[in-house]
Amino acid sequence: NGVTSYWASATTGPNPDGSGDQGYYLFTNLPLGEYVGFVDLSTVPPSLPVNTTPLAIRGFIGPDQSFMDADFGFLNQSGAAVELLYFRGERTPGGVELTWETALEVGTSGYRLHRAADADDRQALMSELILARGADAGAWYQYMDRDASADVTYRYWLEEVEMDGGSVWYGPVVVHPATGVDQSLAESILDESDAALIRIRGQSLLDVGVPDYVLDPSRLQVLLEGVAVGRFVSTDADVLTAQDFVLFYAPASDAEERSVALRLGETEASALPMDWKYARPVAGPGEVGIVSVPEGHGAVRFAVEPQQVRVLVAGFTQPAIWVLDITDPTDPAILYGQAVVPRGDAEEYAVYLSLDTDTPLELIAIQDDLLLELEAWSVE
Repeated sequence: NGVTSYWASATTGPNPDGSGDQGYYLFTNLPLGEYVGFVDLSTVPPSLPVNTTPLAIRGFIGPDQSFMDADFGFLNQSGAAVELLYFRGERTPGGVELTWETALEVGTSGYRLHRAADADDRQALMSELILARGADAGAWYQYMDRDASADVTYRYWLEEVEMDGGSVWYGPVVVHPATGVDQSLAESILDESDAALIRIRGQSLLDVGVPDYVLDPSRLQVLLEGVAVGRFVSTDADVLTAQDFVLFYAPASDAEERSVALRLGETEASALPMDWKYARPVAGPGEVGIVSVPEGHGAVRFAVEPQQVRVLVAGFTQPAIWVLDITDPTDPAILYGQAVVPRGDAEEYAVYLSLDTDTPLELIAIQDDLLLELEAWSVE
């Protein structure tokens, strides 16, 4: 009568003998007639948005007949032979463990790993392929590089070799020296005896030949006169890029010149990341401290007393203002949450803040454009 009615559903899986690529399905004991097979798109993985066949296929089942042509195909949108979920490298007691996982493998013969130490050219870690075993469903892979030295930064690439002989490359993944190993990176001279908030730009380090892949922000350590000091790094990514920077505070000194060095610390904690202090201004009665920035300076050092409910620091000429607690000058803390408000015709800005403290605190506030840029670096 021309009406199509629902009959049954099935879920794809491996072939009856356990082989195959998870795409097998079967309907049995169907009455004689014409059928339409279609895919429930809500069950198709998001990584396979492109259908390569019709989404509905019509077939006729006669006496003692089967219909074997209802095949449905889907590909990832990029058209790549592999849908790579991740590629990672991690140091372990046995070496560097490399793992990767795929959600889709089409026409993939296998994989080969490549490694480069420092600035050397990459070299294959094996001659034979790690055979692909994911077919259309993907798979998880693992390889242990047992020859990796503990004190060397490595870069790893994953080469996917296709059945037609072509290759697709992924990476590099950067693996830094093992925890417990120091690595010196660069040195400079600070020719400023006054207290200063100092910025080191990633571009300055790259310009003198420090490779970006060795600049691990989590372990990057600043040494002032050979002593590690608190520092802030502008990124939590795996490497420090040209656009990133490192910030540290140098207290006043009798020396006209002081040495500054960068290295990878033994651990993340040894890098002395600056702490953060919440300084949102609170409402309520109480003493309000008022601090004026000297005209033309753009920076001021001031104290916050326990009895002060709020502190107003006024006289800045731009809204980008750093505020640090330098009570311990070797391990300062960055304030956040404070309010920066325009005053008058917006040519002047003020910082409003509150700190919950039982003891007096020493703070510094400085405009971003007045940070001391440390640009002259050398490498060993």
